[in-house]
Amino acid sequence: MAIHTVAFHTDAMVFAGASQFTEIPAIQDQTVQITSANRVILSQNMAIMAGFAGCEYIPGTVSPKVDPGTLRAARVSAPSLRKIVSPYITPTSASLPASDDPAMMSVVNWPWKVCAQEEISIEVNISNTVGPIVGLLWFEDKRDPAPAGENFWIRATISVAAGAAPAGWQTPTAVSFDQTLAAGTYAVIGFVYKGVDTYAARLVFDRQVWRPGTLAIPSWWDDPPGQRTHNMFYDGSLGVLGRFESYSPPRFEVFRPIAALTDITAEAYLRIVRLGGPGCDDNCPPPSAGGKADYR
Repeated sequence: MAIHTVAFHTDAMVFAGASQFTEIPAIQDQTVQITSANRVILSQNMAIMAGFAGCEYIPGTVSPKVDPGTLRAARVSAPSLRKIVSPYITPTSASLPASDDPAMMSVVNWPWKVCAQEEISIEVNISNTVGPIVGLLWFEDKRDPAPAGENFWIRATISVAAGAAPAGWQTPTAVSFDQTLAAGTYAVIGFVYKGVDTYAARLVFDRQVWRPGTLAIPSWWDDPPGQRTHNMFYDGSLGVLGRFESYSPPRFEVFRPIAALTDITAEAYLRIVRLGGPGCDDNCPPPSAGGKADYR
């Protein structure tokens, strides 16, 4: 009962015609199968609950102006969906990495069902030769609603080494949470990641196959403070992303561009709910639970 985030990336795409859609290759993933045609194959039936497709738009500067290339449209291709239609990812993003309050699609309340063992991809239509282009899909197997009770945000600082080709999920060199949690079991119900030249980040939990991700917030020195990612990564609507024990917090993976040639220090925030542990029993339910708490 969890979410898995899959990434697609190309460093450049050649214009194939005004009406043509071209697939973005899926990047290698330790959890799901990627075919030789760079498409995703799931091991079980799941549902798509969100999608992102972005390409940096740089206005033409020559006179007369020449179309620098834009991402006109993006859609999801899967045999089970094509029985009706290949649904579009809308809106798409003209910023890459994503901008403040990013343009991305959420269908959390109306997820699109896809079948095991079928090939899934993102197709895009462009107006000229462009690059890079990034796509992300969030899959869920079964919604695990966020538990009632007090919840808090915790912070970690993350060291990430310079990226290496090809682009892919990268393990940070160091992670440090700035506070020690009280002993117990916790659920993560929100995830925010802020880092330079970063497209997305994922969480890795003990005893959980799926790796839920978030769309990263840009963090250049001249970016204004107070930037935010999509609301679904804050408000708990994704449900439980994973559970962990206080002595073994989740680990991180980050997705950076090939051109990310510098080491960075990023930060992550996790919204957590304490599910149980010493001093946390039925005699002291969380104030916001509205009654007897269930700590199963």
